[in-house]
Amino acid sequence: EAGAAVRVVTPRESSDLPEADTVDGLPVRRITYPSVKGLGAAVLLSRIFSDLVRGADDVIHVHIPGPMLIPAVAAGRVRGVPVVLKFANLSPERGIWVDLPASRLRGWPIEAATRRVDGVVAISSRIARAAEEGGWPTVARIPNGIDPRIFDRSFPPRANARRSLHVEGEPVVLFVGRLSYQKGVDVLLEAWARFRRRRPRAHLVLLGEGPEAAALQRQAEALGIAASVDFRGLRRDAGPHYAAADIFVLPSRYEGFPNVMLEAMSAGLPVVASRVSGTEDAIDNGRNGLLVPPGEPQPLADALFELASGPERARALGHEARKTVESSYHIRAVAEQTMAFYARLGSRR
Repeated sequence: EAGAAVRVVTPRESSDLPEADTVDGLPVRRITYPSVKGLGAAVLLSRIFSDLVRGADDVIHVHIPGPMLIPAVAAGRVRGVPVVLKFANLSPERGIWVDLPASRLRGWPIEAATRRVDGVVAISSRIARAAEEGGWPTVARIPNGIDPRIFDRSFPPRANARRSLHVEGEPVVLFVGRLSYQKGVDVLLEAWARFRRRRPRAHLVLLGEGPEAAALQRQAEALGIAASVDFRGLRRDAGPHYAAADIFVLPSRYEGFPNVMLEAMSAGLPVVASRVSGTEDAIDNGRNGLLVPPGEPQPLADALFELASGPERARALGHEARKTVESSYHIRAVAEQTMAFYARLGSRR
C-alpha cells in the first residue's frame, strides 16, 4: 500500500506448499532443496543466491540473522543493492545473537555476514542499543506494527464471543503465544495459583502450542489449578478470544517486540506484561498497561489482582492501550518508516 513492489523468497518446508504462490496479494517463491543434511543447506543457499542475483530488487531485507543472510549479502554485493537485516529478538544470555545457531562452527559464517549488511532494523530500544554497541553504524529503530482495522472488523460483542467460544469465568485472562521457556508460562501458572486463591471464579485461556505444553499441563495439575486453565492449542480465531477476555497477560522471560501485545492493546485489553525488550517501549506502566519483573510469580499475581479488582481502571488502561497503538504502532506508520530507511540506504550507493 505504501508503493513498494514486495516479493518473498523462502525455503519450501513442505511438499504440500507450491513453489510459486501468492499470499495476501504478494508473490512468494519457495525454494526446493534436498532433505540430505549438509547437501540440503548448500543447495538451498546456492538457489537463494541465484534467485536474488537474478532479481531486480532495489533492497534485500532479511528478517533475522540466519543462514539465508549469507547468500543475501553475497547477492547484494554482486548487484550493488543494499541489504537490510532485522534483529527481532533479544535474550539475557545471548543478546541479539539469540537466533544464531548455538554451534560456533555453524554460527560464525552468519555472524560474519551480519557485519557486511548495509543497515540494521532494530525493533526495540534495547535491541537498537545492543546493535549500536555492537558496532553497526546504520541502525534504525522501527517497531513492529499492526492494523487496528482488523479488530474493528472481526470483533463480536464480548457476551457473544464468550458464548460461541464456550469461555466463562470472572475474570477471563488470556495468554497467546508459544508454549516455550521464553514465554514464561510456567511463571504464569505459579502466579495463577496464587491469584485464584483471591479470585476463585477466574479462568485462564492459553492459546498456543510448543515444546513445554505437556510439562505445563502437568504443572497445572500439580498446582491444583487445572480446572481453571484452558489449554486450547494453536488457534486461528484469536480475534474472538481477545474479544472474550477481560485481561491479557504476557509473562515472557525475553522478547524482541511481541506482536501479540500489540494485538491485545489494539483490542482495547488491559495488558500485564514482563518488563522486557519491546514491552517497555509500548507500555507506560500504570497509564496504558502494567509491567512486572520477568520470572517472578508474586508481582504478576498482584498485577492481575489489581486489574481484576478495579474494572474501571482496567477499562481505562485498555482504552489508553488502543490509543497508543493508533498513534505509535499503526502498520502504515511502520511501513513509512521502513520505506524511508530503504531510501536512505539506497541514496548512499
